[in-house]
Amino acid sequence: MGLTTFARAKEWVGPGYGDCTPSVTGEVVNAVREHFYNFYEQVALFLDVVECYALKHYCFDCHDCRERYNGITLPREAQNAEAMWLNDYPVRIHNSWREYQTGLTPECDCRLSSVEIPGTFCTFDDITPGAAVELVVVALDAADKGKKFKLRGTDAAFRPWEQEFALSTDPQKTNIALRVIEPRGGVIKDVTAGRVVLLDPAGNMYGRYEPDEMVPAYRRLKISGLGDGCANVNIRSARQYFPLYGDDDVVETDNRMAFDAMARYLREYRRVEKTSASLIAEKDHLETARKLMMGQKTRDQGKAAQVDVKIATPAFRGRQLSRFGRGRW
Repeated sequence: MGLTTFARAKEWVGPGYGDCTPSVTGEVVNAVREHFYNFYEQVALFLDVVECYALKHYCFDCHDCRERYNGITLPREAQNAEAMWLNDYPVRIHNSWREYQTGLTPECDCRLSSVEIPGTFCTFDDITPGAAVELVVVALDAADKGKKFKLRGTDAAFRPWEQEFALSTDPQKTNIALRVIEPRGGVIKDVTAGRVVLLDPAGNMYGRYEPDEMVPAYRRLKISGLGDGCANVNIRSARQYFPLYGDDDVVETDNRMAFDAMARYLREYRRVEKTSASLIAEKDHLETARKLMMGQKTRDQGKAAQVDVKIATPAFRGRQLSRFGRGRW
């Protein structure tokens, strides 16, 4: 399955939708992508995100950090971890909900395991305990000047603290050094035109927030049983939809015909007044797009239908070979 860019996909949907205005085609591309994700029950599209993650050292208690654990914070596009490995050694992933529902805890002699930490986290990393730091907020798009960005946490004296920023492309520091960023609701922002980053003066990244995110929330995994010196783990996770905005953002498929069919479907679907002909066209365009994506995924996985090969020599007339190499008469 090939990929394409947001800019190219916008070019593909314009003619079928009947409007080539960039702001319109951008919205159409994201709507098409969301529909593709919703085909998942019938077509396993864009299922996997496979990445190598650097392990972080997190604290169970953010105040004194008497206990620490190795773990990772999943990025926004990763909905949940489905498989994990260290070199060629598998990591067992605990599903506490399923074990609670069934009353069964599968036996496993794996020395590595992963369990999801309850709750969500608004940053990818935590401030190192005992090392309160000033944080820096930067908007990456000048169109977001003046929009709101609120940060909440705890100061060096363990007192609740919050500060509201009017966004700017110039770096803005917090007015004090922070000990903790509130895990849940520690970052609240307006919908923006571009991304916003949160980092410290040394350049360490704590968060990179997408335009549509208002209350960022990410899942965190604790990984136990790792040997000394282990710095990274590989994870395959289910991909989660979120809208793209930049021309260089990567779109999950380069199936141009499917994008065109979906644009034509949306044009009919969004008509205020519909006729019987438009209803039929709407259904046909949607089914065409679905079949195009099914065919692409089937070929991508090597499951495309293949016809039997017939041997037409006199000695073997009437015999045919299946694609598995077995002959039959």
